[in-house]
Amino acid sequence: MLHSVSRSVLIPTAVRLAAGGEGVILVGRRREKLVKVAWLIEQVGGRAHVFPADVTNGEEVHKLRDQVVDQTGWSVQLHS
Repeated sequence: MLHSVSRSVLIPTAVRLAAGGEGVILVGRRREKLVKVAWLIEQVGGRAHVFPADVTNGEEVHKLRDQVVDQTGWSVQLHS
């Protein structure tokens, strides 16, 4: 799971992971930026899941965990 991935420094990492066969969960505050990164990932044959959330908000983080599990089936552990 990558958060703040819409920052340009993390985009190549997300694309590289996805191109290598990893599923990538994109998390950030701005959905439109996450969708652009997801499009790049799909262009290299990868798969990305977009989850807009503010990871500085504890309530949103717990909601995010539930959404990821429900929509992807992947298990999620939260660590601070």
